[in-house]
Amino acid sequence: MRQIWNRITRIAKASIQDEVRYSKAEHTINSSDDELRRIIDELNNPSTNDKKESSQRKQTKRYYSSIQAMHKAAATLGVLPDANPEAITIAYRRKILQTHPDKMIGKSAEIQEEARLQSIEINAAYQLLRELKGF
Repeated sequence: MRQIWNRITRIAKASIQDEVRYSKAEHTINSSDDELRRIIDELNNPSTNDKKESSQRKQTKRYYSSIQAMHKAAATLGVLPDANPEAITIAYRRKILQTHPDKMIGKSAEIQEEARLQSIEINAAYQLLRELKGF
């Protein structure tokens, strides 16, 4: 750190030709030495404010990802994201009755597998909405 400071000081001294300017620059450099050290210390040792900001960013990211997940789950069930619990339950039951694997007995294996995957997706969407909406 001191080597960097010395280089900065030499560059500042070399760029100033006049003696008066030189003394003013030296005064400025010496007075800002403590300020520069304080800034470097802050960069080397992150404060609790930085940790709080990082935590807030993580919470914001989680919040927006949960909103995106809620929108996707609502679209899977065919309801609006702000639908009430009764509407979500009705949509879930309607969708699961259409795609439940037990309803696909006697059809081809591909159709049965697709119905099974859709049922899993519908169940996951319903569980997510239940958790996020709290019902």
